[in-house]
Amino acid sequence: MLMEKRQAFSNIALSRALAETGTGEGVETALATELLYGVLRWRGAIDYIIDRHSRYPVARLTLPIKNILRLGIYQLYFLTRVPAYAAVDESVRAARRYAHKGAAGLVNAILRHLPADIEDNDWPDLHEDPIGYMSARHSHPAWMVERWITTYGFDAALSICQANNERPPLTLRANLLKTTSEELRRSLAEKGYQVSSGRLFPEALNLATGAGIWNTPEYIEGLFQPQDEASMCVAHALSPMSGQNVLDLCSAPGGKSTHVAELMANRGRILSVDINAARLQLLQSNAIRLGIGIIDTLQMDAREFADKINECFDAVMVDAPCTGTGSLRRKPEIKWRLLPEKLQELPELQRAILNEAACAVRPGGVLVYSVCSIEPEEGSDIISSFLSANREYMPVNLSDRLPACLHMDLLTDGNRRSTITIADEERSDMVTGALRLLPGVHGTDGFFLAAMQRRADNGG
Repeated sequence: MLMEKRQAFSNIALSRALAETGTGEGVETALATELLYGVLRWRGAIDYIIDRHSRYPVARLTLPIKNILRLGIYQLYFLTRVPAYAAVDESVRAARRYAHKGAAGLVNAILRHLPADIEDNDWPDLHEDPIGYMSARHSHPAWMVERWITTYGFDAALSICQANNERPPLTLRANLLKTTSEELRRSLAEKGYQVSSGRLFPEALNLATGAGIWNTPEYIEGLFQPQDEASMCVAHALSPMSGQNVLDLCSAPGGKSTHVAELMANRGRILSVDINAARLQLLQSNAIRLGIGIIDTLQMDAREFADKINECFDAVMVDAPCTGTGSLRRKPEIKWRLLPEKLQELPELQRAILNEAACAVRPGGVLVYSVCSIEPEEGSDIISSFLSANREYMPVNLSDRLPACLHMDLLTDGNRRSTITIADEERSDMVTGALRLLPGVHGTDGFFLAAMQRRADNGG
């Protein structure tokens, strides 16, 4: 309820709840984590089921009853190790404790009369109402489903929704300043973790579950940093060299800054700028833990950088604020909070920050723009308009900087080529400078990035 009343993020709300109850690592923590993220991922489908089996629609139910029913239905359909009678009895007891008189009877009646198989619920017809079907059965807002079908086609949109409802692995980036991925793999495997190699980068490792990982000597000693492989693409697209002067706008909590520092062998300088002081402190803590000494931090609104800081950099990266639609498998609450209006508001901010960053790139330097979004308005549209308005910038060939397995994926949306609108044909080389990754297609979070170089002569 903390999440819905105060709009807290799932990981923060869970940490606070566990701390308040004194719950440590173990079965109870694992179950609480499963229930929280499971209900958030499947809330749309669960609410649809409630509406079909309750005499009161979800919108009219009080928050305690609503969440008790959601937890009960999730356990019935998705936690097969929990006996059905136990899930029902626990839900009824919770209703007696937290809800109004009579709620226990309502909860009991709904849960005991659900079909045994989730597929036997009365879902919208796939052929007559594909948007309604995908929205209800695969638990995404209808407006989101509709735009993805329009942008990517039905099959790709379906794969995105399905991927968003899966439990993602915990991806770690081995800190190559202190260890190797193979040494880290062996060390974690000895502690019982199921570790596999990442798909894209040698420094990436995937863990089936990360229970207790933050208390291990490997984390405390800075042998790794959590980071999805999509996000790791940014530092490799930037391709920094040891000794360079690098700017990271919108940098906190520092996953990309610290990755760049590692690729630079901790030699040179990185200025990490962010508007949030608390997140900058987290960046500094991470840098210390990882043994990185070349990062300076600066609290500032990125939109004011060029006006206040008269300095040019060899490389600049901008991980702009965005809707986060590429990270729904990790932050499922975004599905239920995001409104279409945000896609009209955020591009203005993204363009403003990108323009500030562009002013800070020296002639011949590289600029990388990224968002953890799969919406064209926040990715390809931003870069199209930027390149059209800034003739001194040209795309960088990402096939020289990213893994060979991504070469065929450059600017693709599943099985069809992505479209980027450009001002004139001579700018068509920009397709080599951008990459979109989709959940369910590339095995990573959804992501967009573009790499551009400022011409050495500053000309057009």
